[in-house]
Amino acid sequence: MPASVKSDFENAYLYVADVEQSAKVEKGQKEVSFTAKVSAGKYDMEAQLIDKDNRVHPAYYVYIEKL
Repeated sequence: MPASVKSDFENAYLYVADVEQSAKVEKGQKEVSFTAKVSAGKYDMEAQLIDKDNRVHPAYYVYIEKL
């Protein structure tokens, strides 16, 4: 069977350091970006995608970029 593509995500959520943000995911959107100022250190992080039934899925890929 071919791999399935989940396309009913409605929200994205990010928690890292003292940053907690969420964003609406539009139909067909390929990525979600968050920008925040985080000082150097070790932090726990959660990156989630929430579907139309309010089920939480872990983000598949997370990229962190220093600006």
